[in-house]
Amino acid sequence: MNWLKKMLGMESSKPRTMLDDVREASAKIIVSRYRQLGRDSGQAPTAATSDEEIVSIYGKVITAFREAGKQRGEHVRAENLNAIVWQFLIMKEMVGIEFMNEHLDYEIAKYLREGLRPDYLQRELSLF
Repeated sequence: MNWLKKMLGMESSKPRTMLDDVREASAKIIVSRYRQLGRDSGQAPTAATSDEEIVSIYGKVITAFREAGKQRGEHVRAENLNAIVWQFLIMKEMVGIEFMNEHLDYEIAKYLREGLRPDYLQRELSLF
């Protein structure tokens, strides 16, 4: 998982920290859990989505919704965010990364205007 170390900024001459270890372990768990969900459900993520893409999409979606939540003065629970990420992983494989990114922008704008979709609040997914 050299891509993971590079992505997390861990390929440097600085000594590793406990935070580096936690980030690396978390990324492995995230990938493993979404892969398991994909296998169990017959949905994404499949081999069409790399481990690197899973971690990248996870980070992008979580960050976008958390920032929007802060702007609204709300906290979106991790279990709801994890389920939202899974929907975006499915979307990425169905319609491609470009459309997924556009849809993320749309969903964030909608959230900022109207609040979180009720169906997003109804879905929960624990990764850890």
